[in-house]
Amino acid sequence: MKRRKLDSFNETESFKDGFQLFLRHCIVKNLTPATIQYYQDCYNGFVRYCDEDMTCHAISRELIENYQMYLRERQLADASVNSNLKGLRAIVYWLMKRNMIQPFSVQLMKQDEVIKETFTDSEIKLLLKKPAMKHCDFSTYRNWV
Repeated sequence: MKRRKLDSFNETESFKDGFQLFLRHCIVKNLTPATIQYYQDCYNGFVRYCDEDMTCHAISRELIENYQMYLRERQLADASVNSNLKGLRAIVYWLMKRNMIQPFSVQLMKQDEVIKETFTDSEIKLLLKKPAMKHCDFSTYRNWV
């Protein structure tokens, strides 16, 4: 049996009510409390930027892009901005699936890859050097092994 796609969008549903439905869905899916808290943090950050009582219909690509610029103006790292956008994107895409928001795509920022400093050969040799067995304690030997 085919699913019937609804063509009408609910223009009166508030974003707050839509988020409550999303949270209920997360609990039904048995997501961890840490994941649910992450979504709540992303939601709270977004509603600090815009009105909590706005309708779901008011959420658009432009609003999300303006929120992204707002986060960048607060001097957040690119990874932090993307983390907030990923949580918000999950909420918004779920609302789109429920026909509460007109479909659009949420683009993440490009972020520079951070290259970590590696050990030099002499540092590696020092780390791998066998400790003096007669003078080391158990924890030193255990960590070496």
